Amino acid sequence: MNIPPFLDDSISFNLNRASLLLRRELVRALEAYGITPEQWLILVALWSSDGPITQKEIVGLTLKDKFTVSRIVKRLEDRGWVEKLASKRDGRETLIRPTAAGKSLKSEVPMRLAANFRRIYSDFSPEEKETLRRLLKKLRASLGDR
Repeated sequence: MNIPPFLDDSISFNLNRASLLLRRELVRALEAYGITPEQWLILVALWSSDGPITQKEIVGLTLKDKFTVSRIVKRLEDRGWVEKLASKRDGRETLIRPTAAGKSLKSEVPMRLAANFRRIYSDFSPEEKETLRRLLKKLRASLGDR
C-alpha cells in the first residue's frame, strides 16, 4: 500500500516511521550479541557514568515505566552484564553497575553499530547530519525532554 499523501507530508508520521525503521536496523545490528535496543541504551548509560546509576535514572533515560525497567535490568543481570547494589544513602534505592562481562561489550559493540549506521547515514553530508541532530534535539526540548 502506498502511503497517503497526508501522512507522507506529515512531520510526525515521518519522524515516527524513521524511528521505527532505525529501531529495526538497531535490532538487526544488536542481534548477534543478543542485546535489545533498550538493554543497549542502559549499557551505554552505565559505560558513560562515573559510577553506578539508579533505576530511577534509567527510567528517565529510557522513558519506560519502573516495572519495564526492572524487567530489562533483570535480563541484563541474568546475562551477567550488570549487578544491582543497595544504595548506601538509605538502602532502598537500587543502584546498577556493569560487571566485567558487561564492560567487555564496550569495546566491540559500539564499533559494529558505528559501521552499520555509517552505511545508513552515507547519503547525508556532515552538515546535513549535524542539522538533523540539532533539529531533533530542538524538537525533544520542545517536547519537554532534557
